[in-house]
Amino acid sequence: MSDTTANNTSITQKVKMYYAATIKYRGNQYSVGYIKKEGLLLYALSGSCVYVLNGKKYQLKAGEIMWSPPNVSISTEPNENDPIHYRNFRFEINDPLLSERLNNVFPPIKVDASLKNMLDYIYDNWKDKSSDNQAIISAFSYSILNLFLLDQSRVKNDESTFVISDSFSPATQKLLVFLEANVHSSHTLEETGQILGYNPHYLSSIFSKELGFTVRDYINFLRIRICVVNFFFWLLNISAVSYRLHFNSISHFSRTFKKYVGIPPSDFYKACCSLSADERSAIISSEPIFRYRALPHDELFDALHHIGDTMKKILIEKSKNSPPSAIEAPTIFDDI
Repeated sequence: MSDTTANNTSITQKVKMYYAATIKYRGNQYSVGYIKKEGLLLYALSGSCVYVLNGKKYQLKAGEIMWSPPNVSISTEPNENDPIHYRNFRFEINDPLLSERLNNVFPPIKVDASLKNMLDYIYDNWKDKSSDNQAIISAFSYSILNLFLLDQSRVKNDESTFVISDSFSPATQKLLVFLEANVHSSHTLEETGQILGYNPHYLSSIFSKELGFTVRDYINFLRIRICVVNFFFWLLNISAVSYRLHFNSISHFSRTFKKYVGIPPSDFYKACCSLSADERSAIISSEPIFRYRALPHDELFDALHHIGDTMKKILIEKSKNSPPSAIEAPTIFDDI
């Protein structure tokens, strides 16, 4: 996947959140469908409602967010017994690649505590037009919108989401896309070969020859990348994340994480918990792993090590300036 749409616009300028409002739906009348020009994020605070987007129905319930792309027909079918109370965020997306990816309608995503904090910050501060505040809001908005792409693992095209793969063979390209789309599954190489119509030994051989690392290395890269995103943005705990990604034990997960990121997951998580909003925004803007663009294959692992080095420096610096209790992370080995 060649990044032909890349530009010099900073991440904090690529998404502009220009309006927010809280709405309580009144009465039992269905809304008349209309086509809006801007992207719309709906965050249900209470109640529920069925939204009809381009003729397809989606139910939004309390504690969920839903994305409606620009130029999509939208109408509502209210639940009379459970009227919807929601927040409405309107976005202007200045990143052509992100805009293209968000032209789809995705099922709603459940809002956890960390995501709620981001949404609350945006809602409470969007009228503050200071450059520092707008940078934080743009970075948070960019990350929230990318969550629809990352968390749902919807790789539905013929190109890799993470690796520039134009020069690779069809077999390798198909394998990259399959692994990315099924990162939460546990297919064996034999099963994968059968699904894709290739001999598994051929797949393994051609993949390693073209990329310089093994299929297992790439699967681990994908899984650890998801862990990094989950820790950084959502503060999800180690045991829940490692279990979901099919690591057979915490010790196995910790060894793999340290191999790819350079520091133990407990240290990475502790550094994430210590970040202020402006620190988090600065890291989002500077780290390759959070740019959500395909990289040359020889830069994949470097991106993970880079964020690991950054978080290690933050942890060391804060340890010098604060008592240990000030940067202690919550317990992270308990289930959510």
